Amino acid sequence: MKTGLIFPLLYVFCLTACRSGNSNSATQTTADSLPVVQKNVIPLKYYGHLYCPVIINDSVRGNFIFDTGADNLYVDSLFLARSPLPQQQTDMAMLPGVGSSFQKVKLIRDKYNCQYGPLTLTPPYTVTINLKPILGKYADGIIGMNFLKDSVFSIDYIKEKIHLLNPKEFSAEGYEKLPISIRKNRIYIQAAIQVTPEKKIKGKFLLDLGNGGSIDLTSHCARENKLAQILPEKIKTYTNWGGIGGASSSYTFRADTFYIGNQKIIKPIAYYSNDTRGALSSKNYIGLIGNNILNRFDLIVNIPDSSLYLRPNKNFTLPYNQTSTGFSYVDRTDICNGWIVRALYEGLPPEKAGLQINDIIIKINNKPTKDLSIDEQEKLFKNLGSPYTLTVERGKQFLELTLEKVNPNR
Repeated sequence: MKTGLIFPLLYVFCLTACRSGNSNSATQTTADSLPVVQKNVIPLKYYGHLYCPVIINDSVRGNFIFDTGADNLYVDSLFLARSPLPQQQTDMAMLPGVGSSFQKVKLIRDKYNCQYGPLTLTPPYTVTINLKPILGKYADGIIGMNFLKDSVFSIDYIKEKIHLLNPKEFSAEGYEKLPISIRKNRIYIQAAIQVTPEKKIKGKFLLDLGNGGSIDLTSHCARENKLAQILPEKIKTYTNWGGIGGASSSYTFRADTFYIGNQKIIKPIAYYSNDTRGALSSKNYIGLIGNNILNRFDLIVNIPDSSLYLRPNKNFTLPYNQTSTGFSYVDRTDICNGWIVRALYEGLPPEKAGLQINDIIIKINNKPTKDLSIDEQEKLFKNLGSPYTLTVERGKQFLELTLEKVNPNR
């Protein structure tokens, strides 16, 4: 077994949970509930990330995230341990990502035949990662760009599907065509963000469908443009689970406008990173564009022609809201009694009340969290009154915290 390999191939920016008040995980898929495969259609569920049903070696089924910031097949270590998949030929590797450190991973060279909608691919290797601690119990793995390499495909966030298109005859009526650049399987696009009425930043962004956030500016971009000094209002958020790279911190703020092509997105929530290492410290691009921007469009990605087509959908004019709770969590009721706190916003009520990262929320307003589905979780936070009560497990202690909601329109 070899050690010391480094694979700089995954930017899985997993702060969806950190920025939406819940885990944004996909509904668990069973063998009986998997959608019927349609010709040229990959079904998905959109919960901040794009979750697709995958079948490995004709029998092992799971929910895998489609991520344009990844290459091949990545499997969660717990999902793999509970499966009958072979692990006879292995190496060890160090995997970077968002955050300040590397994750030690197992590289499996046993052949895994992966069915992804109408597509079948047998990657040369499979990487195991600790994904569920970052995204929650429903995230079984990641599907990367090699599965759609040299393809033309559309993404419909409303109807929840990826459609494989004929490169020679597809309709782009009503779409705006934009040039993209592709380097080492990554998709880049020119865009701009008006961070204040006086300051506009233009440059190359990484198009990252593995990012559940909106706009994430790199720490290099933040330093170059003195964002710490010029932004009048910002809130620090910090986590030990910022992605594959571990600990990460950033500032959230409300930008004035985001420009992509001729489209203007008004008053989006954006972030700038404090990281000194990892994907969000890069000098090669100024930021990431995530699903909370892209979900406002119908998309067509034309890899051979290096083009992206955009058409606003019914989400386009929806307002962007800040956190209403001041913390985020992932649903780990598969291994414990509740939701594990993964990030806190500095100076907001949860932090002031003593909530800590890695606390387990077992009840909210006396309702057990383990009984709540994803849709019920979203509905609960949408209708949550103020004040509200959290029952928290911390080691052998059980605490009750009374918290005030935060104005999401600030």
